[in-house]
Amino acid sequence: TGLISARDLTLGLNDTTATISTTDANEDLTIDPNGTGDIYFHSTSYYIDDTGNAVAATFKDSADTAYYLDPAASGTALKINGNIELTAGGTIASTSNADITIDAGAGTVIIGDGTGKLNAGTLDPPYTINGKKYATYVPSMVGIKEELSGSVYTSTLVPGVGYRTTVHFEGQPEGSDLWLFSKVTALKKNIGQLVVLLSPAGNTRSWYEVDEQNVRLTIFTSKPTTVSYRLSGPRFDADQWQNTRDDSSRGHVIDDPDSAPRADAGQALDQTGYLSGVSLTLVKETNDQGTSVWNLKDTLGNTIEEFLSVSQATIANLTAGSINVQELVAKSIDVGSLTIGGKTISEYIRDIIRDEQSVINTQQSPIISPIASDSAGISVKLGDSQTFGIYNKEGTPSATFDTLGNATLSGSLVSSVLRSNEVTTNQLTTHEASIAGTLYADRIVTRFGDLDERLRSVEASISATPATPSSQLLTTDYLLPTTTLDATSSALLALLSQDVAAMKSDSFDYAQDKLYDQLIDGTILIDKTGISTISDTLYIQPAKLGNLDIMGGAIVINTLGDVVITGNLAVSGNLIIGGVLGINIIRPINGFGDLIFDATGSALFTGDIIASGSGIFRDLVVSASASGTLVIGAGESIATVSGTLVTGDAMLSVTPTWNTTVWVATKAADFFTLRFGTPPTSSASADWLIVRRQ
Repeated sequence: TGLISARDLTLGLNDTTATISTTDANEDLTIDPNGTGDIYFHSTSYYIDDTGNAVAATFKDSADTAYYLDPAASGTALKINGNIELTAGGTIASTSNADITIDAGAGTVIIGDGTGKLNAGTLDPPYTINGKKYATYVPSMVGIKEELSGSVYTSTLVPGVGYRTTVHFEGQPEGSDLWLFSKVTALKKNIGQLVVLLSPAGNTRSWYEVDEQNVRLTIFTSKPTTVSYRLSGPRFDADQWQNTRDDSSRGHVIDDPDSAPRADAGQALDQTGYLSGVSLTLVKETNDQGTSVWNLKDTLGNTIEEFLSVSQATIANLTAGSINVQELVAKSIDVGSLTIGGKTISEYIRDIIRDEQSVINTQQSPIISPIASDSAGISVKLGDSQTFGIYNKEGTPSATFDTLGNATLSGSLVSSVLRSNEVTTNQLTTHEASIAGTLYADRIVTRFGDLDERLRSVEASISATPATPSSQLLTTDYLLPTTTLDATSSALLALLSQDVAAMKSDSFDYAQDKLYDQLIDGTILIDKTGISTISDTLYIQPAKLGNLDIMGGAIVINTLGDVVITGNLAVSGNLIIGGVLGINIIRPINGFGDLIFDATGSALFTGDIIASGSGIFRDLVVSASASGTLVIGAGESIATVSGTLVTGDAMLSVTPTWNTTVWVATKAADFFTLRFGTPPTSSASADWLIVRRQ
């Protein structure tokens, strides 16, 4: 059969494939060269030595020869389909300092389940740009933190503060940068540890406020500008990662023993960035143009070149080398040395007095006035026996004033109004005069002529006038009061009633009792119908010596022509006003009507405002349902506004804060939808206004 058998071992000699086998089932087969001999395969290059080492070119998996181990291969040395497990840990090392590449192709290299830790000294995302290789490096950070950078524009004016914009971390679109940052930092819990770095565009100041309760960040600037921000905060699991470690890797080795604390170790930096106690010095120098200027120097001699521009500032203490102001208002100025125009203050005042004296000497009409515009005036303080005088060029006093207020004038006194308890003068010329007591005069001449001649003419006219029948005489029936009068008014009314009753009696002699002297002066007639003139204009208080009061203060006209009416004024014709109409409220008499103007300048329209021309409004306020502001998240291109006053004839005006096109996609009775051609790259806003067409 071509077989060699020895007990239970069989050697097949003539088979196509030679076989060494045992005849016993499940029996071990041992090939054991004697002593330290090896078992060779084909040649001495492939063998198993006496220590159990197998020397071969490649180990292939019998289940699938596509998977193999070829340690000496210059290409792929190991190809497997499963995992590599190091049950006790281990090291994958390059003994010749060659690169080790972990290539996941289009996949991802994952450490553990994605939450594992990677110890590496330097992380370098490599780039090849225009065929040349470049290195970039991932910055390291002490502590587990997350960071976010972006930019915003401060456009909302806050009077007295500056301009602002607000970053709302709550309500951001899911997956956006701000949304993701707020989640991975557990910002609702850790917002107190939020670190904010701001960098405004241009020469302007920037600052911020964190609203922990509403989880939002407000950024301010002194003028509208773009502000770049960088936010950092502890990761949600930062408490699990300490600054010390206990793994086997050495990492970077630094030998830097701590030094003993310096004397100024506890000295804090002041707001200039210098240690407190390190002073800044004002130094006067000459610049390249040969002009003297003040510079601010530090202790190292460096010039501080910072420039600050603000519209308002409150400064408790100001130290400056030179101050250039348009107007200086101060309650007090305390200076060691003050110069004006290169002169000391005493020299400057002395020159002013000298100049004024020169003006007086040259007779150039000088004016003495207070320097301050809000001064109460100029005061002259005199002693008990001193006087203040004005002298002519001959040295004679033209006017003198003593401490009792007496004035002595050698010339004329011209006054628009003269009020005095007693005036003694040889001649008095005045346009108007008011006399509360008795006027004694030998002769009075008016613009109508001599008063005595005028009275004689009136008496002659009265004598020629026929007597008035008693039935036409004045009665007091219509004068009876409807309310209780005071004692004086009641007494006067009683005397008037007695006179009228006497005039009605048959025994009354009109000529003898001179009734015409009481009722008629020749041109004025007083009867029960009223007061009227016969031929000329009726004048009441023509000399304006006092106010005119009608109906117990119902109508009062003062000497300046001002009219005060305490009741209502009904005008059936037109009302023409040449000056200003000053009132508190304008509205219809019956109800409130459709138009109300109040004293604040505000107007309330319950109906519509329709104008055929233009309307100019300094400040137009519309209802919340007719206007508003949308917050648009980064990457959003559509937004909906609900609860508005949109009607079929309404127009929408939309103003976004970034460069984009916008149109109305949907307009319904109580909402509308907007679409943006270019979504914002960061959180933005859009103002909207509804206008209804007439």
